[in-house]
Amino acid sequence: MRMSERKKRPNPGDAMVRKAFARAGEAHEPRIDGLLAAVPAMMAEARLRRRRAETPAARISSAASSWLPRMAAAAALLVAIALLWPAQRARETATASTLQRLSSSLNIFL
Repeated sequence: MRMSERKKRPNPGDAMVRKAFARAGEAHEPRIDGLLAAVPAMMAEARLRRRRAETPAARISSAASSWLPRMAAAAALLVAIALLWPAQRARETATASTLQRLSSSLNIFL
């Protein structure tokens, strides 16, 4: 998982950890019993994240995030070429036929 992906996605476990740290730091003498009580939930969240990262869907999405934009750019380039290619050929044909007509009319005139 990339850092940019982590920032985009809100994590429900983060709020719980923040609350635990805030509760532990509120008193003049920090109490760590609330923090210790939150450790099993934090460990469970870490295991869940690790399992999610190992799934085939996670691997596919991380691979697709690298090659999908390149494929989209290549497709856009091919569409632009496909749209411009016939127009260029039509212009060449029109120019050639115009030159042919001019040449024949000059030959008739002379």
